[in-house]
Amino acid sequence: MAIAIAALVSQEPDLLRLFAAYHLTLGIDKIFLYFDYPLQTLKLANSLPNSVECIPCSPQFWLAQQTKRPELLTGRIIAIRKDAIARARLLGIDALAFIDSDEFLYSDAFFPDIITAHLKCFDAVCLLPCEAVHDTESLSGLPFSQRYFKVLPPLGSAHPVETLYPQLGVEISKDGFMGHRQGKSIISTDARIPGLDRNHRPTLANGQPPSIVDDAILLHFDGIDFRSWQNKWRKRLAGNGKKERLTPQRHRQIEQIEQAIAKGEEAERMLYESYFFLTHDRLAHGIALNAIRQPSRLGELMTKARTLAREFQVAGRL
Repeated sequence: MAIAIAALVSQEPDLLRLFAAYHLTLGIDKIFLYFDYPLQTLKLANSLPNSVECIPCSPQFWLAQQTKRPELLTGRIIAIRKDAIARARLLGIDALAFIDSDEFLYSDAFFPDIITAHLKCFDAVCLLPCEAVHDTESLSGLPFSQRYFKVLPPLGSAHPVETLYPQLGVEISKDGFMGHRQGKSIISTDARIPGLDRNHRPTLANGQPPSIVDDAILLHFDGIDFRSWQNKWRKRLAGNGKKERLTPQRHRQIEQIEQAIAKGEEAERMLYESYFFLTHDRLAHGIALNAIRQPSRLGELMTKARTLAREFQVAGRL
């Protein structure tokens, strides 16, 4: 089975070479590196293995996507994901993972096993991006799985930040928590990668069927400990990351992180722990509030999604 990863990168050549070597050693068959600033690819022209493809997001690239270069980073990432899936299909690749800059060098050491197991369980459902939180500093004695997934709550059961987060011991500002006005659900599972979509429900809004992909599955997960998180944001705020045109939510998030950095490491750690939601009290309270969901819910959702997908196929609607 062929496995590929794709990343939107802005790192220096030495780090990218290390990144490529690390993942190829794990058994990854193909790596797509997308460069938001095309001149970066010149530095890497002859320094990476043949299994690493460097793709400059040049004007020609955006012309091929039949769109102008999106001003917001989120828009560029969405377009790049679509292009990466298309490339994976052409190469006969079974699974594709999209890795953001903050996941560099922190992906799971058993990455091929994760996707192999995932394909066996959820072969009919295309996963939309979701993030797994894996705090390597506080794994022992947790109430259940070591892996947590941040997802938007089901429709009709969103938790307003102003009421949910204070109950969980998280101090919030008038702008919400980390720029969010609604709380995200956090799901724990004993599976390495659970089968759920971005909204923790089958994609059935307005009568649309779940997305079906026969030959490529897109996964997105996070794995970053406190020191890595701290270093990532300090470097980002000291570099050119703030020059990007960001969403208002991201601007508020950056402001909160800047304020924590100004106060010192204790404030940074408090913000990190609040953001990643990893304390026994918060987990227990979140479960009681139904803001953190048990693994059994995942199986129910995906069974329903697969059943509906088959019904749509029989009806000729896919």
